[in-house]
Amino acid sequence: MKIKRIALIGVGLIGGSLGMALKQDRKFAGTVVGVGRNQEKLKLARSLGAVDEITTDIRRGVEKVELVVVTTPVETIAPLVKRILPCIRPQTVITDAGSIKAPVVESVESLTPRPLFVGSHPLAGSEKSGVRHARKDLFKDAVCVVTPTVRTDREALFLVTRLWRNVGCRVVELSPCQHDQWVAVSSHLPHVLASSLVEITARLARKDKRVKQVLAASFMDLSRVASSDPELWSQILLGNREAVLRGIRLFQREVASFARILKEGKGRRVKARLRRGKMFRYSLLREKEDVQR
Repeated sequence: MKIKRIALIGVGLIGGSLGMALKQDRKFAGTVVGVGRNQEKLKLARSLGAVDEITTDIRRGVEKVELVVVTTPVETIAPLVKRILPCIRPQTVITDAGSIKAPVVESVESLTPRPLFVGSHPLAGSEKSGVRHARKDLFKDAVCVVTPTVRTDREALFLVTRLWRNVGCRVVELSPCQHDQWVAVSSHLPHVLASSLVEITARLARKDKRVKQVLAASFMDLSRVASSDPELWSQILLGNREAVLRGIRLFQREVASFARILKEGKGRRVKARLRRGKMFRYSLLREKEDVQR
């Protein structure tokens, strides 16, 4: 299927960056339509070059497109897909960018008529939000997980995979449940840890403000994602609650294990634990560099 028009429902950081990347893609010479509720934000997206056309009328925005990308908060994705179903062509493909997949995919696939839907999650972003922070290179060398099921149309899967590859992503296929279990540890748990670290430090600072004077670069690095949008991330953490709770339990056991070897005072075991973490992270960086070459 040749794509001439793409609708982006939600033109924030992810939607805006996708629009910018599409407009840089030589293989796509079509029109990007920005759909949202706030006219001023849509005008800003257009002025920044993220979209070609804008509308607050969702019916008008999707009625003549070949592909719809929903980049709104996860709890709104399925309701929005249900809302646009009467307005789109039967062959229109829909995907999303939500960071939780199983409940979204299950809800969308239960709709009647069932849409040509492929779940997606580009693992790219920032603690910042809004189209003002969108970047045309946000997806360069990032991983995008697509989550087909036995019901997924293969041509729709091919089209969505091509979309993400054309804007710079490396595409990985996982089942919706496998995706949610893995990102609970690799993406969602870090937000819990960062928020907890900041909470501990804030309590110390309330007792003695001088604590702020000795916050090291390592604190700022580890706590960066604590600056993320609380509204968005509360939805994500609650939406993937069981998998995140499993991740928290794994972390608690690991910290307890580290505490035991510290209590024993055996430098060799402490050093070995730190070395394992260093080497694994080093291997991840090497793999990333190899991919970028």
